[in-house]
Amino acid sequence: MGFWFPAQRGHVDATAISSKVTAHFRRHRIEGCYHRCRHTYGTGLLQAGLNLRIVQTLMRHESLTSTAAYLAVDEDERAAAIRLLVA
Repeated sequence: MGFWFPAQRGHVDATAISSKVTAHFRRHRIEGCYHRCRHTYGTGLLQAGLNLRIVQTLMRHESLTSTAAYLAVDEDERAAAIRLLVA
């Protein structure tokens, strides 16, 4: 199955992935956790200009409410959006 799961056959569950990534982060003194990567991924997609529904499907969420919890928006982005309205 590759680098992370060389002997694995078939489906790799979320717990196994989380354990491997957490161990990798600790070994390399990276702060944070596996789940934080999802926040970064979702926010990056949104900042790249993707439609929120596309972000939702890429994150495999059933609800936009779930997706919204992963997305960070800063003050500069809010100000830029308002400027677009008055242009």
